[in-house]
Amino acid sequence: MKLLEELVSRNDLFLIACLIVTYIFAWKKPRPFPLSIIILMMLFSLDLAKGLDNTIGLEPFSFYNTNVSPKFDVADALTWLLYPMVGYMFTYYFSRFRIHGTMIMIYILVCSCLAIVFEVICVYFDVFTYLKWKLYYSFCVYLTVQTMYVLMFTNLKRHLVKVKLDEKRRRMQV
Repeated sequence: MKLLEELVSRNDLFLIACLIVTYIFAWKKPRPFPLSIIILMMLFSLDLAKGLDNTIGLEPFSFYNTNVSPKFDVADALTWLLYPMVGYMFTYYFSRFRIHGTMIMIYILVCSCLAIVFEVICVYFDVFTYLKWKLYYSFCVYLTVQTMYVLMFTNLKRHLVKVKLDEKRRRMQV
């Protein structure tokens, strides 16, 4: 048992469980928008998360470590696979519930609160190790990041609608 504990830590097991749940979620749910938007939103989510991790998680700031140590390991790779799924789930429900108007602010607030709860669980499982970071900093980060998700997603959808309308007009002119 000791060998298994050395090979796979509890944060690895937690991340694997999260990945299984989120990937099953993505696989079972109907695709609410084109694959191109899904891929772009997942890459955007990964880019934002890695950008923040590499900015405020490393020297000279070093507010926190992702996973147990500051060095790259398997758990970091698992975390990188989880970030895109979180962005996809946020976007999926945003689209599914057809959030608009003032409900966007409420959706972002609710999702930010849920993200804080998930982060507390992640801290418990050593996915994040705070050095100089405070949990309330995360709330501000989530509000900002999720607002960026909404802006990115709505702009992508607007562009997709415009492209489809232009394509339809071209076919009608021929």
